[in-house]
Amino acid sequence: VGIVGHTIRKAKPILENDPYDNTNFLSEIDMRSGYYTRNILTAPIFNSQRNVSGVIQLLNKDGGFDKNDIKFLSFFSHYISSYIELNTLNE
Repeated sequence: VGIVGHTIRKAKPILENDPYDNTNFLSEIDMRSGYYTRNILTAPIFNSQRNVSGVIQLLNKDGGFDKNDIKFLSFFSHYISSYIELNTLNE
């Protein structure tokens, strides 16, 4: 569920600079925690079979997220995916 769940289903990054207008956003979490989410950027983490094995989420960038942030987070996601997979295999 939520924007992270939507990222998993779509297997693509999601940039949302107005999360309260997004039907996937779980505003109840903000209400319960007292945190206010201004913007969100998510990127899927793929395993070696190209299945989504996780999601990276960034919150509340001053001025909002943009396409350059998507490129950076996607690169970072790709960079750490091998490390995560190797680490889980060695447990």
